[in-house]
Amino acid sequence: MPAYPDLAIPLRTAIVNSTAVMDNMPAYSSGDAVFTRRPVPLDAPFPMIVIGPSISGQDEGGLNDQRLSIMRDVAIYGKNDTPASYRLCETVSFSVRDLFHRNPNVIVVSGWKVVQIWARGPIETPVDQPDQNVARTVELSISLSAVMT
Repeated sequence: MPAYPDLAIPLRTAIVNSTAVMDNMPAYSSGDAVFTRRPVPLDAPFPMIVIGPSISGQDEGGLNDQRLSIMRDVAIYGKNDTPASYRLCETVSFSVRDLFHRNPNVIVVSGWKVVQIWARGPIETPVDQPDQNVARTVELSISLSAVMT
């Protein structure tokens, strides 16, 4: 059976390869403003995308197969200094949702077949300084089936 998969890199790869998402994202000196861990660099621009760790993982396999259901959050942070900045955060959030929702072919996970991806949101997400920043979260439910050899 394959090892429990780390989905951070496949999710990031799908995002940075999406023109619908990245056309609305700023350039960043060390690459794209798409991060797979916190804290993000202090000089990271807004909007930015942060792919969180697995929220939950459930083994749904049988005696002779392995199936997993994994939940991940993708958070989009933006500035709240102008209506345009606020709307840009929402635009990027909906692009992320549309990229993944019911699109299992958008990611490749070594040793696994991606059976389905469901996206929920974007959901309003609390921030420390709501008068300065805004955030939305897209929750992904990803179903995987182990590739048996």
